[in-house]
Amino acid sequence: MRYLLIALLFVAFIYGCGCSNICSPAYGYVGDACDVWPALFGTDNAGATDNGYFICYDQNAAAWQAPRLIATDLLKAQWTPQRNSIGWRAGTDVLAGGKYNATFIEDTSNDLEIWESPDDGWQDDAGAWAMTDSEATATWIAVDVESRQNYMWALLDEGNNNYYPMYINLGAGAPAWTIGDALAPISGTIQFSIVLDSNLFGLTHWAYVDNGDIKYGMNTSTGYVGGSGTIQTSANYPQIIVDGEQRLWCFYTVGNVLFTKTYFDFPPDSSIDWILDDDAGIYTATVLTSAYHATWLAMDDTIHVILIDYDGGFPNMTFDLIYIRRTPNGWSAAITIDSWVLAVASGDATAQVERLYPQITVDTLGNISVMYIEVIAGPIGDLRQWYLDASLYRVFDVPANWVQSTDIEGTEDDVLWVVAPDSIPIAADM
Repeated sequence: MRYLLIALLFVAFIYGCGCSNICSPAYGYVGDACDVWPALFGTDNAGATDNGYFICYDQNAAAWQAPRLIATDLLKAQWTPQRNSIGWRAGTDVLAGGKYNATFIEDTSNDLEIWESPDDGWQDDAGAWAMTDSEATATWIAVDVESRQNYMWALLDEGNNNYYPMYINLGAGAPAWTIGDALAPISGTIQFSIVLDSNLFGLTHWAYVDNGDIKYGMNTSTGYVGGSGTIQTSANYPQIIVDGEQRLWCFYTVGNVLFTKTYFDFPPDSSIDWILDDDAGIYTATVLTSAYHATWLAMDDTIHVILIDYDGGFPNMTFDLIYIRRTPNGWSAAITIDSWVLAVASGDATAQVERLYPQITVDTLGNISVMYIEVIAGPIGDLRQWYLDASLYRVFDVPANWVQSTDIEGTEDDVLWVVAPDSIPIAADM
C-alpha cells in the first residue's frame, strides 16, 4: 500500500505541475497564480526625473495588469542593464503572504528609497505603494540590489569614487538601511554588480570597473572581509552571478565579445584564481551593447544569458535579441529570438541602442520570461516580453516555441529602462 500511495502522489504531482498554467503545491499556493513575472520600468517624466512603474502578469486572467505608478522622481542616470531592484518581504505565512519592494534613487536629493506594495500576495493589483525607508546620508548616484528572504543587500556609488555596502531587514519593526564602511576608493565609471552567496555564508560579492580594469571584492553585513584582485584588464560592463556550487561567474565585455571567468569561492578567502571559461568568448557580436543580463537556475545548474546584437548600419539598423545557455556540458549555440529594424540617424545611435535593457527571469519550473524595450522611433519605446513555457524548456533553440507579448506596459509610452528579478518571489525564496 505504501508504494501504491507513493505512485499515486507522484502521478498527481506530474499532472499538477506539468505546465506553467497550474501551481504545484511545492511551488505556489491557492490564490494568485504562480507566473506573475514582476518588473519595474521607467518612463520619461518630461524633465530630469523618470516615472517608476511596477507591472505584473495576472496568470488567472491571462493578461498583464495595468502598470502601477510608484513614484515620479526617479533619477535617470543610475540605471544600467544589470540592475536588479525588486525584492520580496515574506508574510507570516510564507506560502500565502508577502509584499514586493522596489529600490531606486530619487532625484530631489539623491536619496536611496525603498517602496513597498500594498498587497499581501504574489501580485500587485490594488492600492498605492508606500515608502518604507529613505537613506539620505549621501548624494547617491547608482545602486545595485540583491535580495534573499526579508533582507535586501545593496552596493551604492556616492560619487567621488566612494562605494558603500548596505543592507535592510524588511521584517524588522521599522526597517531602515544599515550602511557599511566605505570600500577602497574606486576610480572609474558606475559599472558594478553584486550577488549574494548561495550557501548562506552571509557574503556579498561584487565586480566593478577600476581604471578600466574589472576587479572583485566581497563583504559581510559586518564589514569588508577582503578578497580582491583583477578579473580582467581593459574590459567593461561586469556582471557577477553565483551558482549552486558557490562558484562565482563574472561576465564582461571586451570590444564586441562577451566573456566570462569563473572562480570557486569556498572557503571565502583572498586568494583569487579566476579561470577563463572559453578562450573565444561566449558570443561574438557585430556590435555588442552594454545591455545584457545573465541569471542562474537552480533546477539544473544552468546559466541563462540574454543580449542584444546589432549591425551598426545607417540609417536602418538591424537588432537581434540573442539567447544562450550554459549547462554543465558547456555553452549552447546562440539563437535569435527576435529581430527588428530601426531607422536612426548616426548621431542618435548610442542613445537608442543603450535603451534596450534585455532582462531574463527563470522560475523554478523552467518557465522563462525575457523582457526588452523595442525602440520604435525617437524617444518612443515599447516594453515587450518573450515567454518560453516549461514544457518546452529542452527545445529552447526553436524560435517558434517562444511566445511574444507586445506593448505590455499598456498606455504608458516612452519606456526608458526596465529591471526584472532573476527569479520569481515564491515562498520568500528571492
